[in-house]
Amino acid sequence: MQQQNNEMVITILAATVMLLLTSLTIIFLVIVFRRKQVEHLRQKERLNEDFKKELLTAQLETQEQTFLSLSQELHDNLGQVLSLIKLNLTLIDKDYQGSQKEAFQQTKDLLNTAISDLRNISKTLNTDYIKTINLKDSIERELEMLRKTKRIEPYFDIQGTVFKLSA
Repeated sequence: MQQQNNEMVITILAATVMLLLTSLTIIFLVIVFRRKQVEHLRQKERLNEDFKKELLTAQLETQEQTFLSLSQELHDNLGQVLSLIKLNLTLIDKDYQGSQKEAFQQTKDLLNTAISDLRNISKTLNTDYIKTINLKDSIERELEMLRKTKRIEPYFDIQGTVFKLSA
């Protein structure tokens, strides 16, 4: 009987140890699974962030190329036409007198303004041009365009050291 009790105690201890080892193994596997799951979610978030950055970069490059093309088209086509009109007006300038001369001069002045505005717009859209000047000059040029409207008199003050931003 004693031997049966000892065998029963050993069997119970062995079963308890087996149950404990099985429980520890399951807990270990759950912890490993959770860590892998968290790592997978982090990697998924990183990939999503990288994708968004790449998409934004592609959009910016497309926008930059569009602005460059538009800038070149404005400068090359419309700029040439306006310059040719100005040349023609200069050639026929001597034929006008009196009030016609004033109206003709106003027309030439308006044409000069249109050419100047076209150059400014063309430069503003050209990202290569923007990269060559500093932020201060770019802001001042935009404010000068506002001043020309004679509706607003902007004030611009710089404090600290002016430095050039990278592209």
